[in-house]
Amino acid sequence: MKVQGNIELQNSLQSAIISANTAGELILTPRQSTGASHVGIGTDNPIAPLHIKQTENTLSQGSLFLDSQAFGAGYESSAMFGHGGQVRKILGYNALNGNVSMFRSVGAQSITATTNTNMMTWVYSNGTRIGINNDSPTSSLDIVADAGLTGLKVKGARVDSAGDTLQLINSAGTINTVFEDGGNVGIGTSAPNSLLQVDGSISLGTTSSAVNYSTGDEVFIGITDTSAARTVTIQSSDVVEGRIFIIKDESGGAATNNITIATQGSELIDGLSTVTITANYGVGRLYVGRDGNLYTW
Repeated sequence: MKVQGNIELQNSLQSAIISANTAGELILTPRQSTGASHVGIGTDNPIAPLHIKQTENTLSQGSLFLDSQAFGAGYESSAMFGHGGQVRKILGYNALNGNVSMFRSVGAQSITATTNTNMMTWVYSNGTRIGINNDSPTSSLDIVADAGLTGLKVKGARVDSAGDTLQLINSAGTINTVFEDGGNVGIGTSAPNSLLQVDGSISLGTTSSAVNYSTGDEVFIGITDTSAARTVTIQSSDVVEGRIFIIKDESGGAATNNITIATQGSELIDGLSTVTITANYGVGRLYVGRDGNLYTW
């Protein structure tokens, strides 16, 4: 059948005109007495400009199917979203890698949903930075974890301890930190021989005080004034298994005015409530044992 001009479909309440433009594109223009222009597919009561009602109750039958015969590097099947006649977003499917991506029509930002049978990940990119669950990344990789979830989890693919789960590489291409699949961590070495191996210098927290002092996560505590007796109190919050404390008389007067080391709570030091530094430039070295008490060494 060949028809020149428009085709109007009409009933007692509403009508629709089927026409073609100069480019040969088919146009369906619904007209209703209410002033709304709705098209219904699978429904005789559309509530939106395009209302598709799925009648098949199977996973393989979707409500909308976008297909293309093209097969290349681009996004073969796509849908465009816009405002005021201008395209703002393009949602496309790439048949080469199976990704579904949403692109801005202006600028380089894109949103890619990479899917497999178990998960979907939203990645936002503006060309030089990538954000996961973050549409305003401020670094090369910027991850915002959902509440209660781990921000980054890396699982090694190997089942033995020979491979690295994670490597950190500097700008010169040298591995400076590794997390091995077996649990060893190396800083400054790519082959750690212990749970933690540091090939280079380390710095530990240091505090100096001229008066009585209470600990706060540091390792070294120097008492710089012993013009009077001093007390260093180890806070209960710092008494955790394996923690060490090194307390030093830096003024050289502890023989005259002793430095007392005490605990905030009921923790004991070598079975005592306190120990004392009684020598000039003397030092007290303590560690926290598994029983929650402190011991000198």
